[in-house]
Amino acid sequence: MSMTSDPLVPSTRKNDSANARYNDSPYPIIYVYSHLDTLSYKLPPHTSLGRAELGWTLEREFGMRLEAVGARLFIRWDPDDLRRFILEYVEVLPNVKTEFGPL
Repeated sequence: MSMTSDPLVPSTRKNDSANARYNDSPYPIIYVYSHLDTLSYKLPPHTSLGRAELGWTLEREFGMRLEAVGARLFIRWDPDDLRRFILEYVEVLPNVKTEFGPL
């Protein structure tokens, strides 16, 4: 990996509400979170479909799906869609340039 700005750092998933987080203390770092091998996770109880659709509009444009299973909503990704989302959106942050091999 070759960096010309803030480094991207792999991180275990500690917060399922983000794909990456910027931390500027003590040095600027972007933590990119891992995903479950199923590429799906359960939304909190009582999350309505309308609220989920609004909250994940951008991700849905990249192919993320919202699926109802019983009374709960799940977020599901196809591996190629998630890869494209990470490469085209998560990594394309202002002033960050990276050089990665295949994911």
